[in-house]
Amino acid sequence: MALSLASACSDSSPLDGENPGGGRDDGGVNKPYDPPDGVVPAEPETIVETGTPAGDEILFNETVRFQKLDGIGANAYAFPFANDLGWNWDAVKWVFDELDLHYIRLASWFEFWEPQKGVYDSSRIIENHDVGFAKFLDEKGIDVELGVWNVADWMLASTSPRRVAPSRYPDLGHSIATYLTNMEENGIPMSITEVQNEPGIQASLIYNSPEDVRDAARALIEQLDAEGHEDVMIHGPNWHAPNQAAANAAEVWFADDEVAARTAALSFHTWWEDSFESFDRLRRIAEENGKPVWATEVGYCALPNGCGNGHYLRPETWETAWDFAMSYYRAIAWSRAERVYHWTVVGFDGLVDPGTGAATPSLHVVKHFANFISPGSRLVDTASGDADVLSLGFLHPNGERTLILLNTAGQAKDLALTDVVGGEPKVIEAITTSRGNFEVETEMLSSGGELQVTLPPQSVTSIRF
Repeated sequence: MALSLASACSDSSPLDGENPGGGRDDGGVNKPYDPPDGVVPAEPETIVETGTPAGDEILFNETVRFQKLDGIGANAYAFPFANDLGWNWDAVKWVFDELDLHYIRLASWFEFWEPQKGVYDSSRIIENHDVGFAKFLDEKGIDVELGVWNVADWMLASTSPRRVAPSRYPDLGHSIATYLTNMEENGIPMSITEVQNEPGIQASLIYNSPEDVRDAARALIEQLDAEGHEDVMIHGPNWHAPNQAAANAAEVWFADDEVAARTAALSFHTWWEDSFESFDRLRRIAEENGKPVWATEVGYCALPNGCGNGHYLRPETWETAWDFAMSYYRAIAWSRAERVYHWTVVGFDGLVDPGTGAATPSLHVVKHFANFISPGSRLVDTASGDADVLSLGFLHPNGERTLILLNTAGQAKDLALTDVVGGEPKVIEAITTSRGNFEVETEMLSSGGELQVTLPPQSVTSIRF
């Protein structure tokens, strides 16, 4: 089969301000992928060597398999649900139909849950924001977990910077546990929580050391159990970047047997670092401790001159969209993440305009991952003969395959796809996204059993076959 890519934007793109009502029903690329339940490809009887591709070739080898992904998830704030801070919920909620998301890390205004010790949600902010939004997500089959960005002032040792007093760690744990109880009583049981978002920097709160984060985790576990949440797992250390500090914090975290036993995954964020060694070290630490890796925030930095004190994340720009694509690649290929959480769907740095619901270029890039990587997919071995083209290959539970290609070059690339086990690729659907052309469907032509594709400059192309 051969692919030739169209050269114009799809007419259905909502970038002009249109607010579609969700995924299309015509089998088009906007429709989320939902594989049949209970269908799992058998493990290969023989492992085939991938080999060395030609300079214009991508090799796809489903016999060499890596991590199994839980699909794609995201972070999301609850205040758009309540039409706060300029958001129009009716205009933006379509994004949860457009993207096939499976888990949400809720950026809660947790500091309002227990504003005074023993006094819960006196302002009803949690009821009007978190509870309603969580119910909306639950009705769509999206799991919700608690993200902790901030706490009430009475738990603090200082306000500049904001630090939780170590003597208050049990109080913090109890507050998180009672929040989970409240969500459960409202029909939204949460099986995952965290101690703190980015505890190594003051993203609202900062902890003195990895040891303090570990101690807060121990206190949280004790309070979860006391509140009847023995089955709730935690993740950590949830560092802001895959740097040396993150590795040190992870080693401290997993050196504690109690914390390690209660940990669902080694968690980290992808900001500011783009070295293989940094991502790979976290993968190795997780592997040594028998845990998966979760990239609980996937993002990078789009400022040409680097990250300074200003606001650098602009999902409405192609530069940020491209940074997201590369961050997904690094998280999945380098750290072998089983979960990746996009930063963020709605709220600060959302994927849609708060008032009109118009999509950003970043949304179209995220769709390549959210809608082409189903839960249970296995990352498989691929090899690109062109150093400018990065590749991710997946085997779906129903036996279909996905190939995601990132052309990092400033010129188009013509490539052929070869299945090393000898299969003949049959294209089901494919889209490409590049600067100015955000959702281009492919036109398929027969070419003697070989799949060929033209990749535009700096583009993301996803093929399901």
